[in-house]
Amino acid sequence: MLHVCGCREIIGHVNLPPGFCRSALENGDPETLIRKVCRCVQFMRQERFCAPAVLWLEMFRDVDDDLIYRHLGDSIWMDSAEVDAKPFLFYLQYMTYGGLGSRENQISALDCFVTYLRDNPTGMYHPETVLNLHGHCVELEGQSQLAAMAYRTSLNILPRNNAANWHLRRLARNMLN
Repeated sequence: MLHVCGCREIIGHVNLPPGFCRSALENGDPETLIRKVCRCVQFMRQERFCAPAVLWLEMFRDVDDDLIYRHLGDSIWMDSAEVDAKPFLFYLQYMTYGGLGSRENQISALDCFVTYLRDNPTGMYHPETVLNLHGHCVELEGQSQLAAMAYRTSLNILPRNNAANWHLRRLARNMLN
């Protein structure tokens, strides 16, 4: 599976050659796109009600003076939420199985999520968002310290314009209550 992203690049990663998608479609090979290419998942602000609520903070990620540190090119992706597809799938499985009361499957999804994080430390396009989702999962497990660690790690990767700032504030407020 070839993971690609329209808004970020990973140094050393294989990016799709220009015109790859058009070429695959014109040559009658859409299966290559369907089975071999995995794009990041993106939700625009207008689509926020289709996204899990935890991703809404990604759409409004600036706190304090973060906004003045944005560059012109940042404005497009800063108002949306982007996340790598595979860890997002694990997050959705965790939340869905939890909602269905299937604890065994929920824990299995969380284990897959943790394994993915361990095995792909530099292979994610949106590691800060992935860590925020992981932090949310472990927070729901009642592991506040581990959640705080995930959010802080996210902030180490992207110190400004990161929803982890909101997550840490919410977590601290909940711990005080």
